[in-house]
Amino acid sequence: MNQSLDIETLLLDDSFIQYCLGKADEATIRHWDTISNVHPEIVAQAKEIVHGIYNWGASQELNLATDALRRQINKPVRIYRIIRRMSIAAAVLFVAGISYKLLQPGSMITLSTADSVKKLTLPDSTVIWMNTKTTIQYAGRKIILKEGEIFCEVQHDVNNPFTVTTATGLEIADIGTSFQVRSYKAQRDEKVSVTSGVVKVKDQLLQQGEGISVNKTTKQATLIPAENTSWMQQKFILNNVPLSQLLASLQEQYHVRFNIKNNGILKCRVTVSFTTVDNLHDILDNLNLIYGIKYNIQQDEIILDGKGCN
Repeated sequence: MNQSLDIETLLLDDSFIQYCLGKADEATIRHWDTISNVHPEIVAQAKEIVHGIYNWGASQELNLATDALRRQINKPVRIYRIIRRMSIAAAVLFVAGISYKLLQPGSMITLSTADSVKKLTLPDSTVIWMNTKTTIQYAGRKIILKEGEIFCEVQHDVNNPFTVTTATGLEIADIGTSFQVRSYKAQRDEKVSVTSGVVKVKDQLLQQGEGISVNKTTKQATLIPAENTSWMQQKFILNNVPLSQLLASLQEQYHVRFNIKNNGILKCRVTVSFTTVDNLHDILDNLNLIYGIKYNIQQDEIILDGKGCN
């Protein structure tokens, strides 16, 4: 566990919850005891939240404990009492990194990321990676991708299918796999890419290395190669893509707005790789050097111009 440990990370860690509830094995107990010695205040505050919520009404069944905790973490009366006893620093849980809107039992749980990639482990051990600026809702093994991009490593259960549905109604059904789904409001297409196994999209079976792009307006589907998942390592690799796709990625990562003076430059296809810690000026300088795309930064927007491409 690194030095950036925070309460939100602990509350999303199933092994930590089991540790707090006295249900962990010896190795897990030693692991969290060591971390507690390094971060005593953070661990103590997180344990107080877990105990308070669990004792207030979570199910006593171990396999439901995690889900119950997350469903009830925003119960207003209990949380008010807990926050009143916590330091202001602990209260940052509710606004930093990944925000929670955990509803009444039986309702869907809403999770949103801010400026960093987050990993979520569901009670069935399915893992969901959420890109920045992503919002999902889930209940059991049903996921609704409201906005953004997710990568799912699914624990297959033939009797309990795992599905992802986008905000426009596009449904992706797991048939034993890991896959990526992208659906941004600013982009006209939704895309699904399969890393392993098989998924079903619009009655089309996609296998490893295959993908599909679906126009949100016309619903027309086009088979494409699977896109990479480098964003999970905070790295973006765009190979021979339209400039518009690069600009969409830059807008999402750097929170900027582009003003295009010559639409001809949007026809240019570019190959670019960058990480979230790279300077935006360096990326724009490379576009100017390699593709002749000029830029001018004015307050909250970046003006792009150039000769364009055929």
